[in-house]
Amino acid sequence: MKNIFKNWLAPARYLLPFSILFLLLQFLIRVTLWLRTAYYSDFTGEEVAQIFLKGMWFDLVTLSCVLIPVAIVCLFPLNKKADYVFRFLFLYVLLFGAVAEHLFWSEFYTRFNFIAVDYLVYTNEVIGNITESYPIPLLLTLIGLCALFLTWLSTKIWPHQAQQSSFATRGLRFALIIVCATI
Repeated sequence: MKNIFKNWLAPARYLLPFSILFLLLQFLIRVTLWLRTAYYSDFTGEEVAQIFLKGMWFDLVTLSCVLIPVAIVCLFPLNKKADYVFRFLFLYVLLFGAVAEHLFWSEFYTRFNFIAVDYLVYTNEVIGNITESYPIPLLLTLIGLCALFLTWLSTKIWPHQAQQSSFATRGLRFALIIVCATI
């Protein structure tokens, strides 16, 4: 019984650092966006607390979907190098999203919303405007360097651990994560 419980906790050990990274970055985005407007806004302490609590709730809901690729990776045991490459890609995507949030905020003074959906519809025009307005190669390089540093740091804090459970067990855990994301 003890081994079954230990095997079921193995993906939690793998999912937890990704969850912490995601939630921490979302919190930092919220703090920095709030700081960018704190001087101009007249929110009360209670309103700021509500913003952060609602934001945390939305972040937890979003996390259930963000963890799906991590759960897919948990289906297949990764060697150390593949694990670190996956961490880098995960961090790169998170940091890319954070930079995009700030650029979007600078333009529209709001977080991603229906305007961002228009960006998807009018892709050619939007990409043209973005490449004219921002130093995209520099931004992508800086994001990559930050992701590389955070990946290196993560290897020191959270070293690679080989998966010991069976594919059926990993598949069942994956199914549970999908159910959580669906709910």
